[in-house]
Amino acid sequence: MSLLQYGFELKRVRSDSLQNDQASDNEDNSSKDAKKSYKSNNKIFKLKWLNEFSWLRYDEINKRMYCTLCMRHKKKNKFATEGTTNISRKSAIREHINTEDHNDAEKLESSRIQMESLQKEFTSSNANMNHIVDIMRAVYFLAKKNLPLRLLSSVIELLKESGSLDLFSGTITYTNNISGHEFLEAISNTIKEEIWN
Repeated sequence: MSLLQYGFELKRVRSDSLQNDQASDNEDNSSKDAKKSYKSNNKIFKLKWLNEFSWLRYDEINKRMYCTLCMRHKKKNKFATEGTTNISRKSAIREHINTEDHNDAEKLESSRIQMESLQKEFTSSNANMNHIVDIMRAVYFLAKKNLPLRLLSSVIELLKESGSLDLFSGTITYTNNISGHEFLEAISNTIKEEIWN
């Protein structure tokens, strides 16, 4: 059986057109290969990872990912020193999360944040204490000079305006005469204890 039976004709193909067809086929294959290699070389960093991992930093120029926690706490891993070039794989980030260096850096960061919070509380507590001590001095002055405690708010205002006091500017003031009476009672109890003991 031959295809000639079914109406096909036998034509002579010129050798130069055959070579052109083969060359164009080779070009198509090479461009496909080039596209494949371009895609494999074209590593894409997903910006949503920056929201998912708050410590992750991406250097778009050098195409590298860094761990800011490991950098801050001077860890010696690829994410901290030179950055990783494996920017297209989330698994690289997950592998980094499981490293001992990163876990240590997270613990150190947590401790640093706690310490800052405690320092702020301590500073606030000291400011409150200084505020109360300054008001007690004003109450003591009024009592010593036999002046009425209704003048406490005026004396405090005078001290503030003169710059003698750096009173805490919070919600608690203790500058009314009721607070003045309570402070005076605390002062007198302290003096009594000192005298009788």
